[in-house]
Amino acid sequence: MKKNKISINHSIGFTLLRGVFSIYIIVAIVVTLTHMTIEYFNVKQMIKNDLVLYQSTYEQPLSDALWDLDEDRINTIIDGVIKLPSITSVQIFDTNNNIIAQRTSDVHLASNEIIAVDFLIDHYFDIEYRREDENSLVGVGVFYSDRDVILSKLSTGFTLIIINSIIKTLALWGIFLWLVRPMLIKPLEEFSHGVEKLNVDDLDDFKLKIDSPKRNELHVLADSFNQMAFRLNGSLQEIKASAFALNHANNYLEQLLLSAQEMMQVNDKEALFKQYVQFLHKGVDTLQSSQLTITYLNRITKSANEFTHVNYQLSAEVIKGHSLLHFIKCSEETTDQLPVKYQALAAKAFMVRNEMSSELVVPLMSKNQLLGVVTLGLLKETPLSLADHSYIETLTQLLVLIFTQLDNQQYLEFQVKKRTLELERSYQEIEQKASELERVSNYKSQFLANMSHEIRTPMNGIFGSLQILQNSVDNEESHEIILTGLSSCKSLLTILNDILDFSKIEAGKVEFEANSFDLKELLNNLYNEFKPIAVENSITLALNFDDHFHQYWLGDLTRVKQVLINIISNALKFTHQGSVNINISGSQEVVIKVIDTGIGMSEYALNSIFDRFEQADKSTTRKYGGTGLGVNIALNLAKMMGGNIEVQSKLGEGSCFVISLPLTRTNKQKILKEKALLATPQLKNITILLAEDTAINRTIFNKLMAPTSANILMAKNGAECIELFKTHHPKVIFMDIQMPVMDGVEACKIIRASSNIPIVAITANVMSEDVELYKEIGFDRVLSKPVQLQELYEACTKYIV
Repeated sequence: MKKNKISINHSIGFTLLRGVFSIYIIVAIVVTLTHMTIEYFNVKQMIKNDLVLYQSTYEQPLSDALWDLDEDRINTIIDGVIKLPSITSVQIFDTNNNIIAQRTSDVHLASNEIIAVDFLIDHYFDIEYRREDENSLVGVGVFYSDRDVILSKLSTGFTLIIINSIIKTLALWGIFLWLVRPMLIKPLEEFSHGVEKLNVDDLDDFKLKIDSPKRNELHVLADSFNQMAFRLNGSLQEIKASAFALNHANNYLEQLLLSAQEMMQVNDKEALFKQYVQFLHKGVDTLQSSQLTITYLNRITKSANEFTHVNYQLSAEVIKGHSLLHFIKCSEETTDQLPVKYQALAAKAFMVRNEMSSELVVPLMSKNQLLGVVTLGLLKETPLSLADHSYIETLTQLLVLIFTQLDNQQYLEFQVKKRTLELERSYQEIEQKASELERVSNYKSQFLANMSHEIRTPMNGIFGSLQILQNSVDNEESHEIILTGLSSCKSLLTILNDILDFSKIEAGKVEFEANSFDLKELLNNLYNEFKPIAVENSITLALNFDDHFHQYWLGDLTRVKQVLINIISNALKFTHQGSVNINISGSQEVVIKVIDTGIGMSEYALNSIFDRFEQADKSTTRKYGGTGLGVNIALNLAKMMGGNIEVQSKLGEGSCFVISLPLTRTNKQKILKEKALLATPQLKNITILLAEDTAINRTIFNKLMAPTSANILMAKNGAECIELFKTHHPKVIFMDIQMPVMDGVEACKIIRASSNIPIVAITANVMSEDVELYKEIGFDRVLSKPVQLQELYEACTKYIV
């Protein structure tokens, strides 16, 4: 009680009173100051009126004294004036504004002294001497009054005003305190004491009362508190009832937890239902049944289901105070749909009463789908309480949850097993098809290699013969025919190389080197190579470099050149008049635009230009020739280097191919130079050994090497090559691969076992894997058939000179 006692200084009433009187005091001070200000101005006006009255009294004596120039009488008059209560100083001036006499509070001042007084009020008046015919100005008088006079007159009034205000304030304070205590402070204390007595055990008899003759806000507060206590008492009663029900349901919950633990360990639907019925009897003591029928769902597919119906005979056995059910299966069948009597069941368990027996029917519902039905044949009619219904409903929900999980698991296991079998069959089919594809691919690669070999071998004779004739014929017409033949051979060789490159790209066997090269020099060489074709067709071929173009790059020079050759030759092929412009730009990546004014492409042709074996249309193939692989190969090579080729074209107006290659910038000065034309090497008294089984190829080689004056030894197979090598000790060996008796591979291995002599393979087998194999075996270099004279001379220069 004491700790809840509130000091009067901190009570609501006292705080309210203090606030009210603080405001009252402020208002009283403002009013008092206003009243005093008004009184001040009234006193000041009264003094002014007194000075005017004094003027009327002393003006005539002063005029007479001044007229007579009687100084003693003037001073006597001034002495009388200065004694008046409202006057503090007096001055008399003559007509020339000279002081005749002055006085301050009974002090005589000389005429030349200055009156030093803080005057608030001064009254000037003219002193005239009155005669019968006229008035004459004889001087000027001044009466002064200061602050002290005003304050002396106000002091008494001010004191009375302040005393009045203090008395009223104290009186009102006492009255308010006397009224607030019984009306507010005392009722609040009673309210506090009543609340302190509040106890949850005594809410029935609790009622808070306020001792006040009239109803006010405190009565409303007390009534509200009483209503709150009443509602709180009702809530406590509900809580007690709920606690009793909760305690009663706790037994069911323990049974449900035990049921959940054991039911979740079951992996069979039929066993799950047995567990459910067992715990149903444990939770509902009054339940006694002799028969059990369960119907449950088995999913086969998403759209196909089947239902299993099982009938049991039940018998109970009491073991250690607990009832244990025994299940004797009577029948079991499977159907593709529910029995008619189960197709319109309610969502909750219900009793079915017949004349002879009763049944408890428990449907298993999940999202409005009936998963099964449990029907218990009862020995006697069993009344079920609300708690029993709640237990059955909860246990059934648990059964539905576990049943759904088990059903999903079994369904997934069935589907996984089914899918596994399907995947195994598919995998076997895929393996079989992959094996067939690999075999077909090998057949294709072998076919391409064989075809390349069979075509290149006779081409070697044709190409070699033309090269020999090129240097021996002086007739211009014959020379042009030879150049045409060489051009045709190169075109055929390009087609062969395109087919082989396409095969490599398709098999993913293209490898890229990373060497520094001069892109400007490469483009200038290509320009010089294509310039004669452009001149022959009256086409302007232009090479344009951007100001910010970077010259040195790191990449595969051969593949970059192959891309450019395919795109530029394509532009020249389809341009009859106008120009082909090659614009080079890019400082961070290589960007080359090949713009022609050729026949252009339709929208359909534009969509298929990069497809293999495709040209603008079938007539294009007939008119211009080609395999339709060049652009496709260029695009694939560009993409393998991380770049791309884009094309814009309009039929009849020309095309624009944009090649972008994100190569690495380099400033290295050591770059791969394009092969310059070599002069015919002089190999007099130098022995060169050739192993070649074809007579034509031996003849061509001999003729090609004739200008070098070298001593050429000929072998028809690997065995002869080894014998000639041992007896003549040549400087270099040029060796075919496919030869009778002993092929070039075997011969190379035998020679390599005892010597490091340079061995150059001359072969029509130019597949990348073949070339790598030959180098691994011991060949220093591989020349492809048909052999080009420049490459042959370069090999001689490298390994002999």
